[in-house]
Amino acid sequence: NLEQQNAVGEALKTYKNSAETFLKDYEAMLAYYKDGTYKTDISQVTIIDETIHADYSAFIEVNNTLVSTLEQYVAAGI
Repeated sequence: NLEQQNAVGEALKTYKNSAETFLKDYEAMLAYYKDGTYKTDISQVTIIDETIHADYSAFIEVNNTLVSTLEQYVAAGI
Protein backbone atom coordinates (compact mmCIF):
# COMPACT_ATOMS: atom_id res chain seq x y z
CA ASN A 1 0.00 0.00 0.00
CA LEU A 2 1.05 3.57 -0.59
CA GLU A 3 1.30 4.50 3.10
CA GLN A 4 3.69 1.61 3.70
CA GLN A 5 5.80 2.48 0.66
CA ASN A 6 6.09 6.11 1.76
CA ALA A 7 6.92 5.30 5.38
CA VAL A 8 9.50 2.65 4.52
CA GLY A 9 10.91 4.73 1.68
CA GLU A 10 11.48 7.72 3.95
CA ALA A 11 13.01 5.54 6.68
CA LEU A 12 15.38 3.93 4.16
CA LYS A 13 16.34 7.31 2.70
CA THR A 14 17.17 8.64 6.16
CA TYR A 15 19.09 5.44 6.97
CA LYS A 16 21.14 5.73 3.78
CA ASN A 17 21.95 9.40 4.40
CA SER A 18 22.99 8.70 7.98
CA ALA A 19 25.18 5.77 6.93
CA GLU A 20 26.84 7.88 4.24
CA THR A 21 27.59 10.65 6.73
CA PHE A 22 29.10 8.19 9.20
CA LEU A 23 31.21 6.51 6.53
CA LYS A 24 32.46 9.82 5.10
CA ASP A 25 33.61 11.00 8.52
CA TYR A 26 35.03 7.56 9.35
CA GLU A 27 37.07 7.60 6.14
CA ALA A 28 38.38 11.07 7.06
CA MET A 29 39.41 9.72 10.46
CA LEU A 30 41.22 6.78 8.86
CA ALA A 31 43.07 9.12 6.51
CA TYR A 32 44.06 11.37 9.44
CA TYR A 33 45.72 8.46 11.20
CA LYS A 34 46.98 6.60 8.14
CA ASP A 35 48.82 9.58 6.67
CA GLY A 36 50.30 10.45 10.06
CA THR A 37 48.70 13.89 10.36
CA TYR A 38 47.97 13.15 14.01
CA LYS A 39 51.72 13.21 14.68
CA THR A 40 52.00 16.87 13.75
CA ASP A 41 48.45 18.07 14.39
CA ILE A 42 46.92 16.45 17.46
CA SER A 43 44.25 19.18 17.64
CA GLN A 44 41.87 17.19 15.44
CA VAL A 45 41.71 14.12 17.69
CA THR A 46 38.94 15.47 19.92
CA ILE A 47 36.98 16.88 16.99
CA ILE A 48 37.19 13.61 15.08
CA ASP A 49 36.25 11.57 18.15
CA GLU A 50 33.21 13.74 18.87
CA THR A 51 32.13 13.69 15.23
CA ILE A 52 32.41 9.91 14.93
CA HIS A 53 30.53 9.46 18.22
CA ALA A 54 27.73 11.81 17.11
CA ASP A 55 27.50 10.16 13.67
CA TYR A 56 27.36 6.69 15.20
CA SER A 57 24.73 7.70 17.75
CA ALA A 58 22.62 9.28 15.01
CA PHE A 59 23.01 6.19 12.84
CA ILE A 60 21.88 3.88 15.65
CA GLU A 61 18.83 6.07 16.26
CA VAL A 62 17.96 6.07 12.55
CA ASN A 63 18.49 2.30 12.41
CA ASN A 64 16.11 1.81 15.32
CA THR A 65 13.52 3.99 13.60
CA LEU A 66 13.85 1.92 10.43
CA VAL A 67 13.47 -1.31 12.40
CA SER A 68 10.36 0.05 14.15
CA THR A 69 8.87 1.18 10.85
CA LEU A 70 9.44 -2.21 9.22
CA GLU A 71 8.21 -4.00 12.32
CA GLN A 72 4.84 -2.20 12.10
CA TYR A 73 4.19 -3.70 8.69
CA VAL A 74 5.62 -7.14 9.36
CA ALA A 75 3.66 -7.49 12.62
CA ALA A 76 0.50 -6.36 10.84
CA GLY A 77 1.11 -8.89 8.08
CA ILE A 78 1.02 -6.21 5.42
